[in-house]
Formats: sequence, C-alpha cells, structure tokens
Amino acid sequence: MNLDKDTLTTKLNTALAFCQRHALILGIGAFGLLYSYIIIQVSAMANKTPDETVVTQQIQAVPHPKINKETAKKIEGLEDQNVNVQAIFKEARENPFSE
Repeated sequence: MNLDKDTLTTKLNTALAFCQRHALILGIGAFGLLYSYIIIQVSAMANKTPDETVVTQQIQAVPHPKINKETAKKIEGLEDQNVNVQAIFKEARENPFSE
C-alpha cells in the first residue's frame, strides 16, 4: 500500500467535498441514529424491574419516625386548643391521600 502525501490529501479532499455536499442528509441521518439509540435505551430502562433484595434494602434503610408519649400529648393538647388545626387533622384522618 502506497501512502503518498499527495494521494492522501486528494482522497481526503474528495471525502471532505462529499461530506460538504451531503451535509444536511448526513446530519439528519446522524440525528436519527442518535435519537433511535436514546429511545431504545429509555424503553429498555423503563421495562426493567428492580431486584427484590435491593427493594427490601431500600425500604429498611428509610428511617421510621418515632414520637414519644410526652410529645404526642403536647400535640394533642395544642390540637384541642386550635379549631383550625382540629379541622386539618380531622380531614387528614378521614382522607389521608388528599393534599
């Protein structure tokens, strides 16, 4: 294989001229390939289910709030004193999933 400087520059110039002539089509094709790759990767990640051991570890890692009896009595006493707070707590007890 003959690697002459002149032949390399002429081949490079012809390739560059081809790319310049068809830049729009090459750009759209490259964008389409990249977009397709991203869509395939996202759909693969969306369909992936987590491992049960990882789920149980994450659930156990969440700290559970603990409240002592003295604080609970103080909160109940404050709730009895304020009518607006009574309404909020009553509504939250009746429908815990509302905002």
